[in-house]
Formats: sequence, C-alpha cells, structure tokens
Amino acid sequence: MCVFFFFKQKTAYEMLRSLVGSEMCIRDSANADGSVTVSWSAPTEGTVTSYVILATREGQPRHAVSGRLSSEQTSYTLPQDELITGSSYTFQVGPINVHTHGPLSLSSSPLVAQAGTPQDGNKEEGAPAPGRPG
Repeated sequence: MCVFFFFKQKTAYEMLRSLVGSEMCIRDSANADGSVTVSWSAPTEGTVTSYVILATREGQPRHAVSGRLSSEQTSYTLPQDELITGSSYTFQVGPINVHTHGPLSLSSSPLVAQAGTPQDGNKEEGAPAPGRPG
C-alpha cells in the first residue's frame, strides 16, 4: 500500500491572514525618565517568530525603532535620547514569521515626548559633577 500526502502551498493572502497584526491591541505610555514604553497583545492566530516596532513622528515618515524582538516579548521601551522632546509620536508593531512580514498593528494613540526627570537621587541642583571640585 502506498500513501501520498499533498500539501497545498499557501498563497501570499493566506500567509498574511495568519499574521493578524491589525488585531493586536497596542498602547504607549510615557515614563518618568522620558522614555516611552510600547506594549501590545500577541495575536491569537498565526505563527509569529518576531516583532519590530515602528514609530512615526508627526510630519516625518514611519521608521523602525527596534531590531527584531523575540516572539515572547510584548513590550519595548524606547529611551528618551532617541525621542525629540515636544514631538508627537505614534507607534505600530509589525509581526514577522518565517515567510513574510505581517500587516502592521493599528497605530497607538499619539504621545508627546517629554523631557525626563533624573532618576539618580544623589543629584542635587547646583552640586558639582562627580570627580570635580565643588
């Protein structure tokens, strides 16, 4: 007895449907140090192998602000020094699998980058920098 198995090759449409980026819930939040944390819910369907975070600054083209992130990761913090204080940003998450990049998530709510507050409790206004005479 001989048994044959035939596997249908997936079309681009079927692969994109298995990456449900537009159904991911995405949120952004400003942190006290001026950084921004982008978090999202993982898709319930499909095979995501990694994610990439994209940012759009008002009036500028969208661009990647992270490398490939692990498929287990559901948040990413963008340091304050990579943001322009006073500028408005929106963020999107791009799921990736072994076949293709999936559709991007919806955009986060606009967030205005703020200057951070120093987190080092030893810094006092007017105090000399470490290693310098006062």
